[in-house]
Amino acid sequence: MDNSKAQVSLEFFSYYIILSIVFLIVMLLIIDNQKNLNEERTNADARRLLVFAKNEIDIAVNVGDGYSHAFILPDSLQGGVNYMIFVLPDYQTILVSYNDRNVSLPVLTDNITSTIKKGKNVIKNSKGMITFE
Repeated sequence: MDNSKAQVSLEFFSYYIILSIVFLIVMLLIIDNQKNLNEERTNADARRLLVFAKNEIDIAVNVGDGYSHAFILPDSLQGGVNYMIFVLPDYQTILVSYNDRNVSLPVLTDNITSTIKKGKNVIKNSKGMITFE
């Protein structure tokens, strides 16, 4: 009798260990998937921000002299991810940099004389020269 109780106890313990291992593997897969989802959300937010800023510049170029418009860029990307935004007039490009990643798009002009920043920006077109205040 004692031998069969010990065997049942050993079998139960073996099942418990196997279930624990399966549970840990499932949890690791869920955590990894959640991390990937968060990265994709941040990527999408960075691209959305980039397109928004690019469109502001392109609209100012297309409308022409006298154009002025205020817009606001967020302090961080989704999930509190810090970012930097640059206009590179020499390359006619706008760039968003975050988490050791860069996304960029071309803009319509290289006549940009000031820098875009987080928070409130006022974009102006003065005789073809684009400035941010």
